[in-house]
Amino acid sequence: MANLYESSAKLYDADNRDILLADIPFYLQRAKNLSGKVLELACGTGRITIPLAENGTEIWGLDYSNAMLNKNETLDFESIMDNGDRVTRHSIKKSIDLDKRLLFIDFIYRLYKTDGQIEEVHENIRLRYFYEQHIKALITDAGFIIDEQYGWYDGTPSDEGSEFIFVCSKA
Repeated sequence: MANLYESSAKLYDADNRDILLADIPFYLQRAKNLSGKVLELACGTGRITIPLAENGTEIWGLDYSNAMLNKNETLDFESIMDNGDRVTRHSIKKSIDLDKRLLFIDFIYRLYKTDGQIEEVHENIRLRYFYEQHIKALITDAGFIIDEQYGWYDGTPSDEGSEFIFVCSKA
């Protein structure tokens, strides 16, 4: 019987030996010199796959263990609804298309009802991301003038925040 890490996947990345501090920079450097796509066989929890993808490498990870692959369900939020039910959303980043600026993400919503039932909803999401210059071009091409811009809802300057907030008027 194969060891699928069903009991230990959640603890797998706790290993802090030197080899696990040196390998990601090594692969990041090598990936810069690639002209094609990358396949990481036995990718496990995605400890290497995810940093490479976040750095712009077109990469796929393959692993036999569902427990290892599912370890990277990131909890986005958890909240209590008015009726007392609890809802969580986890996201799994699948891939990125750098040319088209598309992110492919799976959202998993879980509704924990007060009567003990659990409902689960899966959404396969394709999101386009925009850089500041793209948003500004869309705004001006649509006939608007940007009067104010912010990087967060407290008035943080646009180059210091994590959001793009534009107050516009007709040209």
